[in-house]
Amino acid sequence: MNNFLFNYFAKKIKERSIGERIFNIYAHEDTLFLNLKNNLAILFKLNSPTALFFGNYKLEKTQNNFAVSLHKKISGLRIIEVDFVGLERVLTLHLLDKRLDIEHHYYLIFEITGRNGNLLLCDNAQKIIEVFRLNQKRQIIPGKIYKKPPQMLDVTLSDINTLKNAIKKENILGIDSFTKNFINEENLENFIETIKKPSDRLFCYTYNKKKFVYPFLLNFGLDTSAIEENELFEQFFKQNTNINSNNTKIINFLDKKIKKLSEKIEKIQSDIKKAEDAQTFKLYADTLLENISKLKYINADIIYLKPLEKPNELAIPINPQKTIQDNINHYYKLYKKYKNAKSKLENVLENTIKEQKFLLKIKENLLSGHIDPNYIKTILPHNNAQKIVPLDNIPYEHFNILGFDVYIGKNAKGNDLILKNASKDDIWMHTKSIPGPHLIIKNPQRLQQLDKSILEKCAQKIREKLGINDKIEVDYTFVKFVKKPKGFKKGRVTYSNFKTVVVG
Repeated sequence: MNNFLFNYFAKKIKERSIGERIFNIYAHEDTLFLNLKNNLAILFKLNSPTALFFGNYKLEKTQNNFAVSLHKKISGLRIIEVDFVGLERVLTLHLLDKRLDIEHHYYLIFEITGRNGNLLLCDNAQKIIEVFRLNQKRQIIPGKIYKKPPQMLDVTLSDINTLKNAIKKENILGIDSFTKNFINEENLENFIETIKKPSDRLFCYTYNKKKFVYPFLLNFGLDTSAIEENELFEQFFKQNTNINSNNTKIINFLDKKIKKLSEKIEKIQSDIKKAEDAQTFKLYADTLLENISKLKYINADIIYLKPLEKPNELAIPINPQKTIQDNINHYYKLYKKYKNAKSKLENVLENTIKEQKFLLKIKENLLSGHIDPNYIKTILPHNNAQKIVPLDNIPYEHFNILGFDVYIGKNAKGNDLILKNASKDDIWMHTKSIPGPHLIIKNPQRLQQLDKSILEKCAQKIREKLGINDKIEVDYTFVKFVKKPKGFKKGRVTYSNFKTVVVG
């Protein structure tokens, strides 16, 4: 969702939701619904294509742990303010929890950065309580203070001279992949004047066989038509959905694994602390043994004794339900258990943290569409695995080229995987007459002919992987014309009905 559409719906939310209570929160796959009165809802699609929406819409409810957790925390709270600045894709709901004379304030923050969305719940001090997508780089982690994404130049806020000087050099909010084709220093002021006018209509522009929707009407010399909000809703929420029920199961599985690893990390850290105290356990045992004849009766949790060759008394925790000999044996057992354990525990801790980071990275890539859920078994560690499979070992790569999802095999196994999981209307590419990687262009719209530019860029990507400077010929055809006869080695196929593109 472009910045203008985000701003368009943010304004609607501000106009119609202040003073309303959130009475229910649920999810449809990767979309969260915050239901208000009169069947109105704030919708937020968290994965590409991301979208913020507002209106009377419903979709079938599906299982989502994050939605359940959020419902428990904020259902029934009142929206008392809505904040957003310029064309930033960040919207903040100020929530009030008032019971009798006690008030608690929270912030629910909707973010779209790059291709992905995020939803965060913060307390009155902006400390993160709950977050959908962890971000180590920005420290978007529960317990940390929330910080907004870095501020950028904005066509609706920044000085006109600054914008003119930066238009060809810097990223500017409002000058996106579509508008940059038509906006320059000469017409920038007219553009800004038009987009600042209030608008309650949406317009669809067709450019290079793609459709772009904006809440303003400008003469770009393109095919342009009005589009209703419900049509836009269909495009965002009922088509091109990257997450399905199977994907949701995988994410729930990952969440459980990540939680268990967090508990394991806490336990190991506690054991390391005990290992550091191993000599203390021995000192407790030795001191109790030296004084055993004086300690026939114990009715305290702590006793104070002076060890031999030590100047001061030592406070020793005691279990009064057990005999002194039992307490001595307990401390000697702890000493024996932990005296050589520290280095081993630190090694286990390091590997456990690596595994947790790996699973977090898988979840992040799965949510952003960079990993196909059908390939997830190839990278998740097995129950009996001795080491974590690094993300670099995924046998294929994913790119977005001119709006198309593209997969390219790293090796024979990767070539077979991307072909196995391709649809019959996807495009398959391979170098003519020489070995090379297989490449799949996803074609969900079942286009019968792709633009030459996408084919050339994908062929160029194959050429880069081969590492050659000469011109190469690359054949391409629909996946339905690619066959892998029984007995063929990994990465070997036959194909027909192909055409050829030359790059170099």
